[in-house]
Amino acid sequence: MKITFLGTSHGYAEKGRFTSATLIEVGENYYLLDAGAPIEYLFVNNDKPYENLRGIFLTHMHNDHVGSLSSVVEPMLRYRFNDKATCFFPSRQGMDGFANWLYTLDVKKEVLDKTVKFELVNEGKIFDDGKVCVYARRNLHKGVGGASFGYIFEAEGKRVFFTGDMSQEFSEYCEYVGSEHYDLVVCEGAHSPIVRAAEKLKGTNTDRMIINHVYFESVEGFDDVAKTLPFPCEIAEDMLEIIL
Repeated sequence: MKITFLGTSHGYAEKGRFTSATLIEVGENYYLLDAGAPIEYLFVNNDKPYENLRGIFLTHMHNDHVGSLSSVVEPMLRYRFNDKATCFFPSRQGMDGFANWLYTLDVKKEVLDKTVKFELVNEGKIFDDGKVCVYARRNLHKGVGGASFGYIFEAEGKRVFFTGDMSQEFSEYCEYVGSEHYDLVVCEGAHSPIVRAAEKLKGTNTDRMIINHVYFESVEGFDDVAKTLPFPCEIAEDMLEIIL
């Protein structure tokens, strides 16, 4: 399993950081977590063929996580054709709204219906293509319609938990992440100062942690906190690649 952090900023892009998007590769198959970065440019510029995408998993319907979704889906209907991908939406409102946006871009409903599949996320196992299993877990972030999810990816004997955005101060963190073992936890770093979240993070049963969705004020004091954690921890940068 290869993980590439395409965009690692908080709600808005910063110099050197695009907004939220992460690419997971298992064999030749691609799985995209959120679509806030300029995805089309990043895929093309890094020789990532669109036809390899099998799943698009949206944590919640905020612009920094879905702002470039049309640049993923619309080309797959035409120029970079792909009829093997499923896009998972955290809310019915978001799914219907995005379909309507595609129609305003002159996408025909009959073309969309026979190409990229849309599905609504519920808790539990939502995806299994024989290479990757994906499980959705609801958190308390204020997404559209109150719907916001993190995702667990299982592939090649590895388990990775992407928390997605959480509530202020990570009030749900301990129960949300639980005691299960992970090879990697990718924890958002925008909605709670890390110095206050440190005690919660310490209890995570993981071999490694990466802080993503970086808001600079919230990660102040990271180096001191990292020394106290019982596992290696680092802050993600755009185009950071991890192989598990």
